Amino acid sequence: MYNYRTGRLMIWLLVLFAAVKNAYSQKGCTDFVIHEINVKGNEKTKASVILFECGLHAGDKIEPGSLLKRISEAEANVKRTGLFSSVIINYQLDIDSFCNVNITIQVVENWLLFPMIIFELVDRNFNIWYKDFNHDLSRTSIGLGLTHYNLTGRKEQLKFKVAGGYTDKYELIFIKPYFGRTRNIDAGFRLSYLEYSEAAYDIKNSKPVFYSKPGTNNLLRKQAGTKIRMRTDRRNAFSEELEWTENITRDSIAILQPNYFLEGRTRQYLLKAISTYEFNALNDPVRPTNGFYIKSTVDLTHDVEQRSYLNLQTQVEFVYSFTQKWFYRAAINASTAFIRTKPAINLYSGIGLGNNLLNGYDLYLINAMDFVIAESQINYKVFDFNRSLIKFLRNEPKIKLNIIVDLFIKASTARANDPYYQYKNTLSNTNLGSISIGAQWTINSIIKADVNYAVNHLGERGFYFHTTKAF
Repeated sequence: MYNYRTGRLMIWLLVLFAAVKNAYSQKGCTDFVIHEINVKGNEKTKASVILFECGLHAGDKIEPGSLLKRISEAEANVKRTGLFSSVIINYQLDIDSFCNVNITIQVVENWLLFPMIIFELVDRNFNIWYKDFNHDLSRTSIGLGLTHYNLTGRKEQLKFKVAGGYTDKYELIFIKPYFGRTRNIDAGFRLSYLEYSEAAYDIKNSKPVFYSKPGTNNLLRKQAGTKIRMRTDRRNAFSEELEWTENITRDSIAILQPNYFLEGRTRQYLLKAISTYEFNALNDPVRPTNGFYIKSTVDLTHDVEQRSYLNLQTQVEFVYSFTQKWFYRAAINASTAFIRTKPAINLYSGIGLGNNLLNGYDLYLINAMDFVIAESQINYKVFDFNRSLIKFLRNEPKIKLNIIVDLFIKASTARANDPYYQYKNTLSNTNLGSISIGAQWTINSIIKADVNYAVNHLGERGFYFHTTKAF
């Protein structure tokens, strides 16, 4: 990366030199022109992918004062793909013709092939499994899987998973990018079949209540979906998803909680359409130190035998780096339901599901028709480790290790509105808040994990563990 002020001074000194050099011929240079772009360090990824993602092209004209900004943006564009642990772009001015600029993109590729033995927790997060269920190993699924995030060097994603145990799972996902004349369309599909040994059929004190019967599966789920994503440029993208789901449960669950699927049903057929707009100007997929991000999703779910649900969720993130070691992060995550009819319990979302997390409330599930989560965080980098290890397969890059460790302090607040099940959902309709302090480590800009000590508004305190993935 570059010192912005020093680089800018050097450019303007060279401009002054060129002006003096050409004073007698009365020739000047008002724009730099990219003469050529070279890619180095790529072992698996096609150079054409890197050139496309960077947003720079041979022949581009760039004002002298904008050169460093364009290079910084290009670095961030390539880094956001998640294919590389390091991206550095260097430039060289041709003094003889002066207007010409030669660009070199130096990358360090990630190892993105993961054949694996699967060991998965069936609970929503590690903290629930460890604290509420006493790290019971029977609440796991074991199997085999294969994941490749760069199948032929063109950023294709292939995931295949077969697992059995507390939950039986079969899953296949494939995503192919760069369709169309302008290569701005990604398309893919997902198929999954799941059999759950237990079902979270009810809510009590803002925690799910489970029903299970040994030796039987209590919830069956079949899903098939497609997704098309179109990028208007390197930062803006629109996507459309269509998903079909069939849920089947036991009669005993429908009797215990008729609102699980509503009206005591044991089958549920769902057709879901999801439209998403995303603006991503962050400089890293999992550990950004600068940039801005916004994602807005409209989710229309049609219960074939009952009713429809329409929800809007928006996430905003802002990150600013004070120095090379200190950076600040602020984020807001909000959701609301446009159709206010009573939802089936299994379709009720809220705080504690997916990415809707609130530090210090990891053990709770706070269902809601509307919620907002706000976070403010300061990070300090204490450690940065880089090492190239070994090459296992001829057509795959070397395994390399880049570990960054940060210390952080975070303040979080939230509120969830539940008009229908609030007598069971005791943490809804009240102000929530927590303070946490901890350490996070990022591996190859693919995986981020943190351990933190949090105190919430109830006075509950303890250590919590989280993970985040780039894909």
